[in-house]
Parts: sequence; structure tokens; C-alpha cells
Amino acid sequence: MSWLAKTRNVAAATQNQSLNALVFLYQQVMKVDPGDFGDVVRARKPKRLPVVMSRDEAKAVLENLHGEEWLMANLLYGSGLRLMECLRLRVKDLDFSRGEVVVREGKGDKDRRSMLPQNLVEPLTKHLLKVKAINDDDLKQFTSHFSGLECSLSLEPIKVRHDFLDQHTRVGMLLYVPVNPTPL
Repeated sequence: MSWLAKTRNVAAATQNQSLNALVFLYQQVMKVDPGDFGDVVRARKPKRLPVVMSRDEAKAVLENLHGEEWLMANLLYGSGLRLMECLRLRVKDLDFSRGEVVVREGKGDKDRRSMLPQNLVEPLTKHLLKVKAINDDDLKQFTSHFSGLECSLSLEPIKVRHDFLDQHTRVGMLLYVPVNPTPL
């Protein structure tokens, strides 16, 4: 094992995998206690510093974004959200009165709360009103398309959630399903 670290200059993960393979061989296959590996020279994991943007760099990036991209980037930066957490946000996850964002099923499948930056309340409200207007218009077009049809089905709207990456821009989608299905 020391040979791997000294002569071959293997990565720490490679040496650990080799060591685990030997321990498995001795314990599970040969049914022998492998003993202590305390004198083995271990390969070291290189220490890496995280790449972090300065405030000026972050500000420069945010100044060059517009629309939904600006809104999302500000949520990422101001609330500390991860990208997929931001993409999966729903309207019910924003609590304007408490200034909170609820992250559901985040990293480690855990729910958590984060702060909602005060400077995003107005842009988020405008965005949600714009998206609601689009949704209402789509609903009107949908219902007007089917209004003249003769049908023996009783239709009732129900809310469904769609799994598109742009779901953060949607208020919700109404889907008409039969309440009492009868054959036509």
C-alpha cells in the first residue's frame, strides 16, 4: 500500500479503494483478520480552496442580467439557494409577509427556510402577476376552444403541477377532467 503512495503517486481515493479491497479479501473471502494498517504511508488529498466571487464580481454579473434570469440569479445570491432549489420553487414557497423562502426537498432531501431579500419582493410580485395574467389568458383560450362542443361529460377544473424546468414561472395549470365519466 505504501508503494502506491510513494512510487506510483496515486490519488488518495485510489489508495483507499485498494485498501478496502484488501480488507474485504482478507475478512470476507479468506476469513482472516487483516491486522493493523497503521504503518502504511497514506496518499494525501490535496486541499483546494473554494472558488468564491467577490462582491464586486457578483454585482457585475447581476448588473448584466435581465428579466427572469436576473430574478433567479438574485434569488440564488440573496437567499443562498442552489440552482435546482430555485428552479423548483413554487408560488406557495414564497412567504412575502415573513420574508422567507421555503425550500422543499433540498440537498439531502431536507426542507429548510431561507430569507427572501427585501429588494426582490416588488420584482417577484410583478413577475407573479405577469405569469398569472398569462395563465388566465391561456385558460380563457382553452375554455373558449371547447365551449361550443356538445359533450355528455361534466367537466371540473383541478390543479396539476407540471415538471418543466420553467415551472418557477407558472402559477399553475388547470386541467379539465371528467367528474362523472359516461360513454359517448
